[in-house]
Amino acid sequence: MSRRALWCCLLALAGPAWAQGKGPAGLCRHAFPAGPPAQADAAELPLRLTGERARIKGQTYLVEGAVEARQGHRMLTSRRLRYDQARGLAEAEGAVRLVDGPLVVEGERARLELGTGRGVAEQARYSYASQHAHGTARRLVREGQRLRLEGATYTTCDPGREHWSLRARTVVLDQARQTGTARHLVLRAARLPVLYLPYLSFPLSDQRKTGFLPPRIGRTNQAGTDLALPFYWNLAPNYDATLTPRLIQKRGLMGQAEFRYLLRRSRGELRAEYLPGDELYGKDRYRLRLEHRARPAPGWEARLDYALVSDADYLQELGGSLAAAATPFLPRLAELRRRGPAWSLALRARGYQTLNPDLPPGARPYQRLPELELAWRGEAPLAAEARLGLEAVRFARPDTLQGWRLHLAPSLAWPRRTPGWFLVPRVTLDLTRYRLTGQAPGAASRLTRVVPLLSLDAGLFLERPYRGGRWLHTLEPRLFLLHAPFRDQAGFPVFDTGLYDLQLATLLRENRFTGADRVGDARQAAAVLTSRLLDREGTTWARVALGRLFYFQPRRVTLPGRAPETDRDSPLLAEAELLPRGPLGAGGDLTWDPDTGQVEKGGLRASLRRGPERLLHLGFRHRRNRIRQAEVSFLWRLGPAWRPVGRWAWSLRDRRLLEALAGVRRESCCWSLELLWRSYLRAGSGEANRELYLQLELRGLGGLGRRTGPLLRRAILGYPG
Repeated sequence: MSRRALWCCLLALAGPAWAQGKGPAGLCRHAFPAGPPAQADAAELPLRLTGERARIKGQTYLVEGAVEARQGHRMLTSRRLRYDQARGLAEAEGAVRLVDGPLVVEGERARLELGTGRGVAEQARYSYASQHAHGTARRLVREGQRLRLEGATYTTCDPGREHWSLRARTVVLDQARQTGTARHLVLRAARLPVLYLPYLSFPLSDQRKTGFLPPRIGRTNQAGTDLALPFYWNLAPNYDATLTPRLIQKRGLMGQAEFRYLLRRSRGELRAEYLPGDELYGKDRYRLRLEHRARPAPGWEARLDYALVSDADYLQELGGSLAAAATPFLPRLAELRRRGPAWSLALRARGYQTLNPDLPPGARPYQRLPELELAWRGEAPLAAEARLGLEAVRFARPDTLQGWRLHLAPSLAWPRRTPGWFLVPRVTLDLTRYRLTGQAPGAASRLTRVVPLLSLDAGLFLERPYRGGRWLHTLEPRLFLLHAPFRDQAGFPVFDTGLYDLQLATLLRENRFTGADRVGDARQAAAVLTSRLLDREGTTWARVALGRLFYFQPRRVTLPGRAPETDRDSPLLAEAELLPRGPLGAGGDLTWDPDTGQVEKGGLRASLRRGPERLLHLGFRHRRNRIRQAEVSFLWRLGPAWRPVGRWAWSLRDRRLLEALAGVRRESCCWSLELLWRSYLRAGSGEANRELYLQLELRGLGGLGRRTGPLLRRAILGYPG
């Protein structure tokens, strides 16, 4: 047997680490030893064997005194090494130590049968420096690609400070299958046993493996304790499922299922939930969600989104999606899209589920069944830029007006741009045709509208040095002129159209309406003045912008129920931002009506950021007669171990708390504990709801509790992760 085979069998005693978990920097006091980085060709390198004394008797080699065997980055040391080449037996005794990169194994003796690949180590200790993991084993037995540990322990805590540890009667690591099993497993907190498992199976790599996931635990004042135990089912390399029984104290037992798939040209996810006989709600409750994405051919994309819930309160009480909880409708979409270098084509079917069954038909959104959309951009004669937008939609809604709408908007522009100015004249022809059913008696079923639009967008870029050239101060005036003749549209339907919210960006649009059911008449000018302060590298440190619309005629085109607008100018809009490179930042916006002297809407914000885990945000929002709200949110790490978080939102108008969130995370070398409390008002009812989140993580083992990351990312701007 060669020396290389001897080394490989000695190395085989180590095996892989059977769990992973790296301690956070600054919290672990002990640094485990590690060898040099691994070399890919280590097995091809020569073996060097040294010692103080060496004897050879026939086919028996005996090396004693500071024995050291090296092959590349790998090293074995012991007091005595005996190798019987005839029997294929190697024995190392006395302070046996094996180093292979971050893995170190120590023991009193090791015995290897080189012919069969079987190896035994007694009273072994191991450490894995990159994962800050260590433990002991009364006996290690290696058979081929299987490693058996008897009387094994494992922890990622510092030696002498084992806040938790695992102890198993036997652990078997199968490198061929990349799986491990442990029998009669005891989890200890300090020295007290807190959990016993007769059997545990776990993966040895990042590959997925069937088994139970860490349970999730939470509590609310309305439903009580909420406990879920997910079971992961690895069906195939490209699809899997998660089955979760969820016990809600005051509601009952819920079943949840999630199925994911990844095919050559598509991927998707299907989720289903069912709660029979909700004890608080008094009926069966369910939820279904399907997401599918595909590329059926080069350049083509397909998308399918479908959602269904049993009742209007489901997302609030059981959904877990904070963003979706306040929506009155669930969108559904099927889309097929083709993209080209200068064009795109989309065919869609878009629908909704109305969550409030008492909502009258006229207040519900239209289904778009189907919808065709074409967009093209290219060059035209006389150095013109050409654009074409086409949309054909069938709007459907029971017991109301419905029908087809064809919208076509070709345009030509002749842009001229230089470093100091730009000028963009544009002409657009807006053509819309309707074919309707369900209209009032005597109303036309076919309607046509043609509106030409003329616009001119012009601006200057003026700049000057400031403070001896250390800064650059800019002045950027911009003027947008728009003309659109009046067309009587009082008899036209309103399928999907509203008014844009007045902002600086909307001042520069050709149509003040959001959809194609209305084209606003206009003879107006929008003036915007922007000023910036930049450093020598071109980074903006401060920005101020003012804007206003000036009307030269009343706006006679309106939405149903609204009177024509006769103001000669719009409110004054202002925005300001401070963007220093340091930790501070601030900004605000204001909409002020000079005629009434009142602030229509506005907001202020300020932030302090010192790294990814030290954030402070202050904010204020105002809408006249609707909203006056202040809020504070923060995440501020206090040293390496403590990380408090919080958010407070208060309605100054209603004098009530909208949301309060407070929590703290305590971290150590090998564990972390997070406690989070939240109180908020439920959308619609205005009732206060309170939730408690508790999450415990044992590094290198797993976590227990309800995840707080999605909630904190929504509540705290800039929250990491």
